[in-house]
Amino acid sequence: MTSDDVSETDVDAVAAALRWTIGRSPRDVDEAADRRLLRDLVARLEPDVDRAPAARDARLDQLLAEMAASDELADHCAARHRPWIGDVARIYFCAPEDLPPDIRDRIGSETILAHLTDGVSNRARAAARALGIDDNVVRVRREPVVLDAAAAALVARLAVADGPRPAAETSPPPGPTTPASPSGSRSRALVRAVVLAAVALSVAAGALVALTSRGTDEGRSSSPTVAVVGEAPAVLASVSVLGIDDAGALVAVSAGGLVPLGVEDVVAADAARDGDVLHVVVEQAGGRLVHAALGPRPSRWVGLGTGLRGPEVGVATDGQAEVVAIRSDDGDLVRRRVGLDGEPEGDWAPLSATDVVDVDVTVNLDGRLEVGGVTSDGTAFNIWQSEPPHGWSSYSDDRGGTAGRRVQLLTNRDGRLEIYAERADRTLWNTWQVAQGRGWFREWNPRHVEDLRRWRVAVGADARLVAVALTDTGVILRRQVPVPQADGSVRMMWPPATVVEPLDPLGGATPTDVTVVSTDDGARVVATGAGRTTAIEVGLDTLSPVRPLAAGALATLVPVDG
Repeated sequence: MTSDDVSETDVDAVAAALRWTIGRSPRDVDEAADRRLLRDLVARLEPDVDRAPAARDARLDQLLAEMAASDELADHCAARHRPWIGDVARIYFCAPEDLPPDIRDRIGSETILAHLTDGVSNRARAAARALGIDDNVVRVRREPVVLDAAAAALVARLAVADGPRPAAETSPPPGPTTPASPSGSRSRALVRAVVLAAVALSVAAGALVALTSRGTDEGRSSSPTVAVVGEAPAVLASVSVLGIDDAGALVAVSAGGLVPLGVEDVVAADAARDGDVLHVVVEQAGGRLVHAALGPRPSRWVGLGTGLRGPEVGVATDGQAEVVAIRSDDGDLVRRRVGLDGEPEGDWAPLSATDVVDVDVTVNLDGRLEVGGVTSDGTAFNIWQSEPPHGWSSYSDDRGGTAGRRVQLLTNRDGRLEIYAERADRTLWNTWQVAQGRGWFREWNPRHVEDLRRWRVAVGADARLVAVALTDTGVILRRQVPVPQADGSVRMMWPPATVVEPLDPLGGATPTDVTVVSTDDGARVVATGAGRTTAIEVGLDTLSPVRPLAAGALATLVPVDG
């Protein structure tokens, strides 16, 4: 197969991904997202390759290095480039320690620098240092000739491979395609089909790297076109915890075991219940966000944009979900609504908070959404819906500095909001509204939980709050207790520091994660690790025996709010 047999559009698609893989594009497209396109190509090249992203990346690097060290790239480029393309390709594709010692002598420093302009790449800087070139003058250019040849070589390998795995049906991405001629070869059709499938996955998640306009910053301005990422199965209404497994796939924890939900490369997720529907928002590696409204019928994962992190979701009284996320480039807080049909509405809109490091969403008793967060200097804040669905407070209410790094915003049964914050010293603190919709208690109080690894607070039986934490020494539980007041009333308050209940949810094994969720009868602690996932029901003064939820352990648990 020669370069003439490869569609120009297919080569451009893979070459664009290669350019962004080697170094960031001038448009600052996320190279991690683009690398997943190449992982998909590698998986189709070699179906038996390990599914783990790191393994696919390693295999990809190996393939590129093999191409650079062979005549394969020269075979797929114009004759005038063949004398030097292999040497220049090694600068891009090989690890610095694999560069031939005489490469600099063969092509000269000036020639090397002529190809290392216009951008920045850690790989090329390391290569420059290995070649004895001052990396302060290196500005990496993704050399089109090298990359086009590498793209042609990759799609040529695809064409002669046994064929790709059957891909999930997805809508093809918009943009130009090359019509298949009646006399086109089977291999060329296979190349196009595989590349289109791979690009569809990338485009659907917001990495517009191939047959479209060469990239957009969806974190700032999203196209109205809905990108369907994939299908999600029906989910039981009783599911109260989701999880992320060791391979990065999202699953539902149900009585039947761990049910895959049809989305992978998951970094973080959040879920909120609305009747028998679970609204789930997922951050995938590289800052992609996707959403699905999971329920008794199969649903779709829909792309919300890229360049975002730390997503949270809440459902207002009208049944529409609001996704809140942090823009990766500047820490600004943004929001986007998702309609009753599961489709995103409009673009991402700003909320009045900047330099945000963590955020959480809860629902007031009157149905308005509240957002709590913490900035990089540890200042906690909250923002609220003033006039649902589109009206929001024009400023964030400062809750005072706590040196916090992770927050949870919680609505008490009496309507008061509470903010819990984990400080940099791994201790838990909180503050609260003195009455529903009124001012806040300005001081932060310690919750006598230290050495935190994971933690969460939920509303339990009789409106008592329940906190569970995974610490360096194990799992502990704290439950509020009723305390009589001088005026004859009773307040739910946290017990003294000495009242801490140790839990052993995994029979002596240390969990990988633990969380707590509200139930109709109280609260449920869920723990995972040591090959199993278990639950303990928490009553007013009782704890149920540990019961198994599912065979299999998870890396992270995702509680369902609501």
